[in-house]
Order: sequence, then structure tokens, then C-alpha cells
Amino acid sequence: MEFIKNILSICLLFWACFVNGQSITVNSTNYKQTIDMIGGDMERSSKAIQNAQNKEEIIQWGFGDIDFNVCRVQYDKNQELVEGTKNWAFYEKQVATMKAIKAINPDIKFFGTMRSDYDGFGDDNNMPDWIHTYNTKATDVVKYGKFLADYCVYMSEKGVPISMLSTAKEWMWHVRASEVDDIIYTLNNELDKRGVAKPIIIDQGFWSISAGLTYLKDVAAIGTKNLYQGFCSHNYANEDPEKWVEIIEKSVALEKPMYDDETSTGSGSPTYGEERAMFKQIDEYIKKAERYAAGLSGEIYFEIWSRGIDKETRSIYYPASGKGKRLRGYYMMKQFSNNILNHTYLTSSTQATSKVYTITFRKNDKVVLWVINGGSSEYSLPISMDNSSITGLVNAHYWTNNTPIEGAETIYTASGNTFIPKVEAESMNCYIFNVTEETVDVCGLPKTILYEAECYDDMSGIQTQAGNEGTDVVSYIENNDWIKFEAINFNNGPNKFTARFASNNSGGRIEMRLGSAKGTLIGTLAVASTGSWEKWSTAISEIGRVNGIHDLYLVFTGGEGSLFNLNWFKLESVPPSIALNVTPGNERVSLNWSLNQIEIGTQKIYRNTSPDIGSRTLIAENISESSYIDNTVTNGTTYWYWIEVTDIYSVVTNSEAIEVTPTYVNLALNGIASQSTTDYGGLPERAIDGNTDGNFNNNSVSHTAGIDDDRWWQVDLLEDKKIVDIAIYNRIGKTSYSERLNNFTVSVIDGEGNIAFSQFFEDYPNPSMTINTGVGGVVGRVVKISKSSDQAITLAEVEVYGVDLDILNLSESNLNQVRVFPNPVADVLTISYVNANKLSNEINVALHDIKGRKLTEFNSFIENEIILNLEDFSSGIYLLMISDKTNSVTTKIVKL
Repeated sequence: MEFIKNILSICLLFWACFVNGQSITVNSTNYKQTIDMIGGDMERSSKAIQNAQNKEEIIQWGFGDIDFNVCRVQYDKNQELVEGTKNWAFYEKQVATMKAIKAINPDIKFFGTMRSDYDGFGDDNNMPDWIHTYNTKATDVVKYGKFLADYCVYMSEKGVPISMLSTAKEWMWHVRASEVDDIIYTLNNELDKRGVAKPIIIDQGFWSISAGLTYLKDVAAIGTKNLYQGFCSHNYANEDPEKWVEIIEKSVALEKPMYDDETSTGSGSPTYGEERAMFKQIDEYIKKAERYAAGLSGEIYFEIWSRGIDKETRSIYYPASGKGKRLRGYYMMKQFSNNILNHTYLTSSTQATSKVYTITFRKNDKVVLWVINGGSSEYSLPISMDNSSITGLVNAHYWTNNTPIEGAETIYTASGNTFIPKVEAESMNCYIFNVTEETVDVCGLPKTILYEAECYDDMSGIQTQAGNEGTDVVSYIENNDWIKFEAINFNNGPNKFTARFASNNSGGRIEMRLGSAKGTLIGTLAVASTGSWEKWSTAISEIGRVNGIHDLYLVFTGGEGSLFNLNWFKLESVPPSIALNVTPGNERVSLNWSLNQIEIGTQKIYRNTSPDIGSRTLIAENISESSYIDNTVTNGTTYWYWIEVTDIYSVVTNSEAIEVTPTYVNLALNGIASQSTTDYGGLPERAIDGNTDGNFNNNSVSHTAGIDDDRWWQVDLLEDKKIVDIAIYNRIGKTSYSERLNNFTVSVIDGEGNIAFSQFFEDYPNPSMTINTGVGGVVGRVVKISKSSDQAITLAEVEVYGVDLDILNLSESNLNQVRVFPNPVADVLTISYVNANKLSNEINVALHDIKGRKLTEFNSFIENEIILNLEDFSSGIYLLMISDKTNSVTTKIVKL
């Protein structure tokens, strides 16, 4: 009965999906712009790359494993701050990285752009003061043209010539369209005299699209479009997608392509190696969908790697200790970039889907389709080509919150011009397949797991007609009609039957029988009404185990008249699998799992401190539930877990090894912050708001007054805790801001006012530091940061890592006299006394929750053991306190 309910639920789900017309249509021959630029940026990161432990591997990841054709590099005012005094040493690390990139990608083109100076005030120009006066916005165009020529000549002499150049970046008023003519004339004249190839000009990397529109308007007015090969812009003003449409239309009117020279991978921000939430990547690719739909001709990923050691987390991140690593944004960038260059954008459309976006490219017969689902709904979406047939399997690469950071892969089988993938909530999906505009004999194609219904070997009662999904369909199906497929190989163990149908009647059933229309029944699929003979739905049924080669009969049963139309069916072998999830906690790990295609015999749980399955240890067996709490772990130690299931046929299946590290919690988040004084609105609680952003303008930095004789900031944890680590995140911005936090003392004070820990630090955190209070930690209630030197105390965040003290009194001498088993416990718990004379006559046994709240208690007299029935208590962690008049012992209990 439960199986039937599940099948009906699946049918209703698909019925709802298709009655609402949810689908995607790709206009497979509607060609738009061709993508001729895809690149990565190393504008500010060359020094960090050269300092990374595995720099060769990092460069291979960036420009060897990804098919970039452009690398953006910087020219910088430090080249010649004082007129006539060259500082070519400034570019040494950049040149070294450029040479390494060119060695693994000889065809790479270097795109030189100005490094913007974001201080941007007074003498902090993007260009040297002898070229540009910031206050008046006056530029000596001849000197600037020679400055750019010097840069191009130097890079050419170093063997890494600049192929593309922007005359400025972001701040268009530094170099206006009316000035570019003279700059480029001087640049080209100088390069001709020195025998160096001239770069093409792609201007200007505007900060906002609106600024770019102004620039393009000026170019059109003064008639200088022939100076440029193309234009480029950012969208850091977060303007609406319509602005991209507007600027690309103006660029096309000038007969030039438009590029985005600073796009994101969805990684980023100063999170110091932490993976960003999946929705960050989804948001970025939704923006890509909007830009390419507007007509964008290519892009450059901004800072594909961190610009410094332990700095912003980009798609490739390098820590202060250990090797650089790739994050999820890297693998998405790789999949996208390796399937876009020299491809042509196709239009596509979605129907009746919420927050679903598409990006489609085509090169010859190859189609690359991205489906980005930014919503919370899961879809089974028919995807169709409007003028083409799909000629082979559809390869899918996808990401969800639950896939590995590399993504996951699967294959779909198409029918004619349509395939139906599962598009999970909050997911990124890339489908790659081949198409043709020629007529395809679907019945002559090699047999896979999908069988076209009209390609039967024999039939009774049915007819065929043209369908609206690219192939013929079996129609006019009535009760007891059937179709036969000869010599189906069942030796690969198919266990799932899927059918595609449409019905404007009450539907019916499909019986799967072997040998004849009245042969062995191996499965039945319920077919629901879809509301129309051309509204298609898909339903799934399990089938029994079969071996050998058999003729398969699909027998149709139901009421009066035509029951339904049938497009195709699939016979799939879904291997047994275990989906394991683990959640770290304080000194515990919670496990839960689900089984697919497994009939449980026995279940076991294994653990190891490495991913080596050969040396793992059994920690629990004969588990009847699908969840477990392991409270025998140590904080800070990394563990790997496996679930092993033996089914009723003695087939053993293991889950993937899942890695987890139990950890201390940040106690400061629940504390109360205070400080000696408050200035500039920098409230003390900003330093315990969970936000490590060190930019004071973003309202996440505390600030005392600078004139106090005794400056301090502290967090009160409200009661004594065991404190292990204290992390301090400093204010960032100008170097002088960070340097203010110097000659400071970090103290831990317990509830009695005693100093449990104190350490002095002369230098400032840059940008953060972690202080360990010693082996086992210290007991304290208040964490205080104080200083008597000049300048205020400004803190971005203070994190205090540790654990609550045992809520009830512990007596270690008595603890080893009490034995509690089994632990974890299902229903019945036994308490035994190894040395009963250590306890007085009257015993109290109390059960508390993890926060110390008493749930129940039992009074007993001395016996060898006490039996407690915990059947009515929910699963979780409890504290069991056993006490007499003078002693008490406490231990953790895990209730399954």
C-alpha cells in the first residue's frame, strides 16, 4: 500500500508540473553573437601567486586546465612615479607569472588595464602626478601615450607582449573620449619607432554602465569609433539588466562588441578560505544569463585567485600555511569557460517556471545549455529544440548544496528533440549534446535505455500519429491493447520503468509482462490524466528483478474509450546507494542517511581519521534507524564516516566517505559587549555581530574614543566557560587604521574576578590573529582587550571559541565508580555501581537536557544496578546526574 501511495504521489507531482506547462524551449537555429573572449584576471595577484607554496599547480589550474584566451594584467603608476625615473622592478613578479602562463598556454593574449587606486583623493591618482592632476582632471596626453608605450615595449622585451590595451579603467573622467585620439596616436607612433607591435584598444572598463553610455555617446559624437576594437564595462553600480541591453545596443551601433572585463565566479569576500553559500554562485550566473541575452560577446573573471596570502577567498585560495586550493566557484568557472569560446549564443525560453534562467551556446552540432534554478522548487523539465533533433546522449554536469564542490555528473536519454532532466532547487545545471537539422529515423538509432513507443515489433489495437515533442507516438490506446518489444536484455538488472504519456481521459495502467500479453507481470504503472492529449507527463514505477533476455509486452488496461497516448518508455538500472549527511557539533557528530534501491538487512557505522576505507573502525552495528549521534569524538579532529548496509540478498553497499570536524562554538555571539567609551557610532556589539568585515563604513567595526587613558573592550559570556581560542579581526582600509591596534593585552577573567589568562601583543593583527589559551583551555567569563597606547581600539570581530562547563557538579573520583550502558541507548538504560560503598544509602538519579534543565528524576536505594526505561524520550543528547548527600557524578547519554 505504501508503494502504491508513493507512485501516486509521483504521478500527481508530474501531472501538476506538466498541466501547468512547465518547460524550456531552445531556439536551436536562432544564432546571435559569437563569443570571442573568455579570460581570467591577475591584475593584483601576481605577488601572491609567486609566494604561494604550489604556484606551478595554481597557474596550471588557472590557465592550463581552463580554455582562457585572454589574461588581464595591470600597468601601474609605480612604473614611473617620478618623471624620468623608471621602476621596472615593480613588474618583476607579474612578468614571472605571465611567462609561466604563456609557457602552458602559448596562445594567451595579455590585456593590459590600469590598476585603479581606490583611495582616489588628493595626490592618490590612478596615474602619476606628472601625467594627470587629480583635482582638475587634466591629463598630459602626450606624456601618457609615451608612458603606455614604455609599458608595452618593456613587456614585449620580456617575451610577454601586450595584445590588448585599455587607455584607462573605471574612472572615465581621467581619460575622456575626446583625449583618447591623441593618446593612441602618441602610443602607436612611439611603438612604430621602437619596432613593437601595437595592441588593439578595448576601452575602458567603466565602473558603471551609465558611465560607459556617456563615453560611447561621446565616441559617436566625435566620430572616433575606428580607434577601438571593442568596449568593456563592469556593473559595480548594480544597475538593472536593461542597462546592459542599452550599452550593448550603442556598442553594436558603433560596429563594436561589448565585453564585461570584471565578472565574478561567486566566490569572493574576505572569508579566509571558507566556501561561500551556493546562492552566491547562482546569483552570479543569473547575471551572466542576463548579460549574454543582452548581447555580451565575452567576459573576464575578476581575480580568479586571491590577491594575497590569507586574503579574499576567490575561486583559487592560498592560505598562509599549506597549499592553495580550488573552491566550488572554480569548477563552475571551468565548466562554463571550457564550453563557450567561439560558440554562438542561442535564444531560449522558459514557461511557467519561477526563478529559472537559461544560457545557451552552439558550435557546429554541439549545444551547451545552462539551466540555473535560483528558486526553492524542484522541476522535472522537458527541454526541447524547436528546429533540431538531439542525436545522442545528453551529458549533464550539475551543482546543488549537496553535491561535491566539483559538481556531479549524470546522463539523460533524449527522445527526438526533447529530454527531461531533473532540475533541483537552488541548482546549476550544464547540459551538452549534439543536434542535427536533418530528418532522423529514431527507430533506426542504436537501442539505449529509452525505447520509442512507435518502434514496437508487434502490436494489438493501437495506432500511431505525429506527436508534438519531435517524434511519433502510440495513440488510440484502449483496454487490453498491447505493444511488444522483442529480445530485451534484462541481465543488466533494470529496476525502474519510466513512461512518457498524455491523456484527456481518466488514464489507465501499463502492465509490464514477459513472454506474452498474459505472461509474468513484473510491474505496473498508473497513468493519470494530464488534461490534454498533447500535455505530456512522466511517471516512474519499480519493476521486479529479472535475468535473461525476454520479449517485453506493455499491456494497457483501464476504462472505456481511448485511455492515453504513449511517447516512450525507459528501462533503467538504478544502483543501490546510500546518501549520508553528517553535521558537526561540540564534541559530537550527528549522522543521518537515506537508502535508494536497498532492502535493509543490517546496517553498520564505520569511522576513521583518514579517508582510508581499509583501516576504518566499526563504531556501531545492528542499527535499525537512519540516524545516529557519535559523542565519542574530539573537537578539532577530522573524521571520515561510512554507512555500510547489507541487503536481504547479502549484497553489501557502502556510502561515500563523508568528512567532518567537530568544533568548539563561538561563545561570544551570545555574550554582552561593552567598552570604555564609544566614538563615531562604533558600538561595542559590532565586534560580536558575526560579521568579520573590517571596513568601518559597513557598520561592523567597534570604536572607542582616542583620548581615553584606559581603553578597553570586552565581552561578558554571562557565566564561566571553558575558553580555548580567541580570534581577533582587525579594522582594514588604510594601513594606519590597522596599526592602531598595537601594544594591546588580551585577558580572560573568571566569574570571581580572577585573571585566568593574559597575553601582551606588540604588533597588530594583519588582518586577523588567533590566540590559544593553552592545552585544555582556561575557565573564564569575560574576554577583555585593553591598551594604554595612543589611538582608539577598533575591532571588526572578536570570536571566543570553547564550550559550556558541565552544568552539574562533577566528581572525577566517583565518576569511575559508575557504569552506564548501553550508550547510545535505544530504550532501556542500566546504571551499575562498581564500588557501591563509595555512595551513601539514598540515591537520586536525574535526567537533564543538554542545557541543564531537569526533565525527570528517580529516587532509589542502593542496589547493584538501576534500570531506567527511556522509551518515551526523543532522540538526542541528555545529561544523567547520579548523586547522594555528599557526591555527584554526571555523564552524557545519547538516546537513539
